[in-house]
Order: sequence, then C-alpha cells, then structure tokens
Amino acid sequence: MNSDTSIINHDLGDAKQVTIHVIADVHLGAEETDVLAFEQLVNRIAETPDHYCILAGDLIDNGLKSSVTNVYRATMRPAEQKKEMARMLLPIRGKILCIMPGNHEHRSSKEADDCPAYDIASKMDIEDLYRENIAILRVRVGQDKDWRKDTHGTIRRNSYYIGVVHGAGGGMYLGGTVNKNDAFMNAIDGLDVLVTAHVHKPYVSRGSKVWIDHNNGVVTQRPYLVIGAGSWLRFGGYAARKLMRPVALPGTDSFVLYGDRSWFEGVV
Repeated sequence: MNSDTSIINHDLGDAKQVTIHVIADVHLGAEETDVLAFEQLVNRIAETPDHYCILAGDLIDNGLKSSVTNVYRATMRPAEQKKEMARMLLPIRGKILCIMPGNHEHRSSKEADDCPAYDIASKMDIEDLYRENIAILRVRVGQDKDWRKDTHGTIRRNSYYIGVVHGAGGGMYLGGTVNKNDAFMNAIDGLDVLVTAHVHKPYVSRGSKVWIDHNNGVVTQRPYLVIGAGSWLRFGGYAARKLMRPVALPGTDSFVLYGDRSWFEGVV
C-alpha cells in the first residue's frame, strides 16, 4: 500500500482539454442509491474520449450493525457491494486517476483489518492508485508553450497538481463546508485543485493566492479551484428520519484541465 505522500503521476497525452469527473458517495447497497444514473455516468465516461474520473470515497454503503445504517434494509451484503462496484467500474478502469475510502469504507478498518475501497482497487488491479487518507496527483496534459522535447526526449506538457480527500463534516449549511475546505486548500502549497466529498453538497469555488516565485524573484497571483462532489442518493431513509434537508439530485461534479494553455475550471 502506497504512502499518502507518494504522488500519483498521469500523462494524459496531447489533448486540448480533459474532463475529470468526481465520483463519491455512491453508497451502493443503500435503498436510496440511484444505480441507473450512476451506470449511465460510467458508460458516458467509457465512451467519451478524454474523460476521466477520481473516486473519492463512500463508493459502497457498507452498513454494519454498529453504524446508523439499517443493515436489514440494504439491497446487498457489504461483500456483494464490493464485487458489484468493481464490476460496474471495470469499463473505465483505464480512466480512473485515483481511488480512496470514505467514512463508510473506514467502518471496516475500525472493526477489522479490512478496507473495502482497497479490495475494489485490487479487484481491478489498480492498487497503485489507492491512497488511504489523501491523494496528491500530478496530471500532465497537452503541450506547454515550449513544446520541444526536453533533454530526456519527452515532450513538455502542462502540469496540474490535484489533492483529493473524502472530507469531513462542515455543518448543516453549505457555507460551513466551503469555509472548511477552503482553509484546508490554503494549508497545502502548490495545489491547483482540491477535490472533496462526504457532505453530499456539490459546489465549485474559485480562489487565488499571492504566489512568491522564488526561482524568478517575482510575485504573482495563482488561481486555485475547490470541488465539492455530490452524492448518488435520492432523498429518504436516514436523512428524512433525522430531518435533514434534501441535497442536489444524484449526479457528479467535474472540472476541466486545458492542454493548449495553462488553465483549469470547474463545470457547473
């Protein structure tokens, strides 16, 4: 199992732009999961060139007797949830940029030496893309202004650094989540994009930092992007019982990395 500080490198070729979908909080096995909508997204990623995805946790519901989930209402056992999720993701195996657990997968880690997200990665033979707590990705795409080959014979491409965490609670309102994630984004120097999930509240937030370029001795302004992923749950069950507000309809957020220039933006 790779360390959280081990950067995952991807070279996505000379595309003018790539779209990266954030998949999290599918909760496969829960009664409320919109399986059909999720399968439709997987098919779209599989069939569309230059579309990729990040798996940011809570792919399965993984209800245990010690959790708030009603295990007797699950549509399948946790062991079946793992197998089914791996089967559903197999068509886009080569388009997955990273995979990590969420709090629902961590339930097993707390009660036994087991992590369903790692098992899913192993089933697809992508253990090298698994990170337990935070994933840092370096994604290269397109060609930078100096498109000539470097001293190693490799074409220079635009490089983007992406941080991925499942996330943690930010309170009942979206503003608390945005503030929490923005503060974490500013705690890590060098990130272009921070991907989070967990709270089932999809959003895109753009910001910038004053950047001191030590190599060139100049002060510039550097943009960043924070993506909050939505869930694949319809309203009902535990959320209704606890008087929680409905969140966005099942779906995913995505962002674009440009290859023909150094720029990135969220898809709203």
